[in-house]
Amino acid sequence: MTLGKVKAQHLIRDLSLDSKEILLELEAICAHRGARVRYAPQRTSEAMLLVFNGRGIITINSHEPYVTRQRFSIAHELGHFEMHKEQRNSFYCDKKDMIRWSTVSGHHLEIEANEFAAELLMPDMLFRPEAIRRKPSMAEVENLASEFSVSLSAAARRYIDTTDEACALVFFSKNKTEYSLKSKAFSELNYWISSGTLDQFSEAYRSSHGQKTANYMTSVDANCWIEDLPRYLQEETLLEEARYFPQIELGLTLLWIKNGPLLRY
Repeated sequence: MTLGKVKAQHLIRDLSLDSKEILLELEAICAHRGARVRYAPQRTSEAMLLVFNGRGIITINSHEPYVTRQRFSIAHELGHFEMHKEQRNSFYCDKKDMIRWSTVSGHHLEIEANEFAAELLMPDMLFRPEAIRRKPSMAEVENLASEFSVSLSAAARRYIDTTDEACALVFFSKNKTEYSLKSKAFSELNYWISSGTLDQFSEAYRSSHGQKTANYMTSVDANCWIEDLPRYLQEETLLEEARYFPQIELGLTLLWIKNGPLLRY
């Protein structure tokens, strides 16, 4: 278990944060821990943390139109305050910092802050029962994001952690895969997610190039995403649904191996 998750779980236990309603009082939680939250226009960052004499000031970009993203930013900066204030007295975090989930991208302090935020806003005892009863789709992940008042990338990350299905979450830019995260069931199949250039027949490629994509899980060739498939599986398909955010030139796509020979290989 990562440091971010452990720290968040300790906070949840110590403050008895055991309901969605309590977790909505995020600014009060920050104040209790010694960090005041304020809102102001930010030019180059989504959020920042300044630490003075052991106390913190969290500043959130007031121009961010989505409350869910602001909430995740607050929890992210609280994570820095809880874990990293002895290392640095200032943090300036942009949109890309808020969706860093893999050590492939470096930035381990940002990853720890994201893991803390995801665990704090979506505690396992509340999130898991909701996640495991839903079939994989970006639409369902969006519903979870709305219900827990968090960002889409955070809800998708937690969904991959909790689902019993063979799913993978791939983060991509306009032309290439950045990194991927696999559910336990997907990892046990020992498939490698393709790296490098996006396949032109994938939903991720279509969405990042402005082409129309479906708002539901769509069948795509397994070769679009899985490397080195044996010949007898070359014509198999999996399900995919993608979202792309041109303002940050990044997207995420959900893959699901639902049934058939791919699950038995």
